[in-house]
Amino acid sequence: MIKVLEAANPDQRDLLEAVLRTGARIGEIVNLQWCDIDLDNRIYRLKTRKTKGGEQKTTAHAMSDSLYRIFKRRAENKHSDVPYVFWHEFYSRKTKTWRCDKYQSLGRFTERVCKKAGVKRFGLHQLRHLSASILKDEGNMSISQLQKFLRHEDQKTTEIYANHLDNETLETTTFLNKYLDKKLKTGAAGV
Repeated sequence: MIKVLEAANPDQRDLLEAVLRTGARIGEIVNLQWCDIDLDNRIYRLKTRKTKGGEQKTTAHAMSDSLYRIFKRRAENKHSDVPYVFWHEFYSRKTKTWRCDKYQSLGRFTERVCKKAGVKRFGLHQLRHLSASILKDEGNMSISQLQKFLRHEDQKTTEIYANHLDNETLETTTFLNKYLDKKLKTGAAGV
């Protein structure tokens, strides 16, 4: 993971780190809009339909210092016509024009950045599993803490992650981000 982050350009790295540091589903990060970010109060809101019944659920989370820096940097480069936090410019084959919008072809995104890093391609959802593994193995977080952090309704789903903000996620988020800060500063292998 360190190699991938080092090979990524700043926009790619922001997206990868946001997924890794929040433990969010990739769709939750890609669909983040500026109305979901409160830099003054250091809160971000994640929206998902991964609920019983498929209704949209929004959860508020405390923003670590590292996430604050990512979102602040994104805000400084905010696109005036794109409401998404994570956007990029790409050539649309459909309209045969260059346009700016949220990330849509994430398979090609990971393929490119992994190739540049010289590592085997992985799916972005694996970052969610990596976050959970770090919290379980290095932070000794309980299944209950992981369940709240990952926003799983069923503990059995969390157990799948563990085996391989609400304010209650602050401890897990803080630990994960301190761990990642330490690893990313030293460039140590293992992440």
